[in-house]
Amino acid sequence: MISGKQIRDGSITGADVKNHSLTARDFRGSISAGSQTVNPGAPGEGGRDGANGTAGASGAAGSNGKDAFGTLDYNVATFTAPVDDTSTGHVDCPAGLHALGGGAESPESARVLPGDFAILDSYPAARGGTAPGNEGWAVVVSNSGDGDVAVHVRVVCAPAGDVR
Repeated sequence: MISGKQIRDGSITGADVKNHSLTARDFRGSISAGSQTVNPGAPGEGGRDGANGTAGASGAAGSNGKDAFGTLDYNVATFTAPVDDTSTGHVDCPAGLHALGGGAESPESARVLPGDFAILDSYPAARGGTAPGNEGWAVVVSNSGDGDVAVHVRVVCAPAGDVR
């Protein structure tokens, strides 16, 4: 067997040593802590894009967008707002339809002085206009003018499969 004393320094290279034949014990005392530090090189170039994956399953068919509501139904009701009073008027959607929007106007606004007539509230209402809901539209108006004022309440209605 050959010992370390018989080998000249620097005469054995990595090619002379069998792979996986050395252990950490073989290097004890011969490697300093500073020599274990590795300086990383510059980052390499990015890899190529991978292949496209397989297509996913088809989703369920959606409804036809142009006829999503089926039919829109426009409704109007007229009520009288008495002088020196705050009053409420409403219009209902036909049975089975739900309010999408609404509002109010007064055809007599040209004869009413600014500040004499005001729409105080406008909201989707339950049938009969007695409470908030989705089956009609209600408005609250104030009339402090010289006489009674006609008010038109309007609602746009449509069928809906799920109302929350």
